[in-house]
Parts: sequence; structure tokens; C-alpha cells
Amino acid sequence: MLTIDPHTPDNVVVGHASGKLTHEDYQGFRGRIEQMIRQHGSVRVLLDLQDFHGWDLQAAWDDLKLGLRFPGKFERCAILGDKKWEEWMIRLAKPFFRVKFFDRSERESAWRWLMQPATQHEPGLAEDIFGHLRRHPIIGLLILAGLVGFIARQIRSSGGKA
Repeated sequence: MLTIDPHTPDNVVVGHASGKLTHEDYQGFRGRIEQMIRQHGSVRVLLDLQDFHGWDLQAAWDDLKLGLRFPGKFERCAILGDKKWEEWMIRLAKPFFRVKFFDRSERESAWRWLMQPATQHEPGLAEDIFGHLRRHPIIGLLILAGLVGFIARQIRSSGGKA
């Protein structure tokens, strides 16, 4: 289930996720996000995960589409949780979104981070990706090796015509 707090400051959406999220859960959430982006040009999200068990396949797709539909419109996303896999999930999203995981005991810190002024310099997507690759060079090498392999397969399958 995904519920949304009806009264939040300015361009902030606060959601509470529990159980396994479904496509139906995302309908109201998506509508609220779209409304905030129309009104304010961007949105900040605080998502509180309590007894959270992930998404069904359609909900995971909805989540991905929502993020891709509004590139650069998510100023910050603070996620409150208490499980290691939730924190890892957030780390995977970091190269693409300004997102930060907070333990449930750090709710006040999450709010402070979420509400920091947007005028502060924050790295863009390219800076985020390259910063992530600098911190994790093995991941960069694996991605590079995958791209080289993909290109080599494409060249071979086209008969050597690049």
C-alpha cells in the first residue's frame, strides 16, 4: 500500500509505503507527483518505507517510467527505511536521481536534507555518474567491457560493416 500525506509544504510529496506495491498504488502517487511538477516545476519526495516488501512487476515499471518521464524534475528524494536491501536499492538509483537513504531514526536529518535550498550547487546527472564511477572503478570497467562486447557483437552480426 502507498498512501500520501495530503498536507505538505510547497513542492513536497510525502508517501508511506508498506507491503508490496502494486500498479494501483502508483496511480495516486503519480497523479500527486505530476500535480506538484505542474504547480512548482519540480518536486521533492520523502518516502517512508515501513514493513516494505518491494514492488510487483507492473509497479516497478510504473516507478521507472515516472522517473524517466520527468528527468531533472525530482530535486531530492529522501527515503526512510530500516533494512539493508532498501539502502542498496537506493544506491542503485543514485547515479540517476538525487536520492539519499536515511535510517528511520534519522527522520529529522532526512527532512533537513530534503528541504535544503535548491540554489546550492548540486552535481548534475553526468557529474553524479562520473563521480559514482570514480568511487567504484570496477563497476565502470564492467560497464565498459559490456559496451565493448555489445559493439563487437553488432559489428560481427552486420558482417563487419560498422
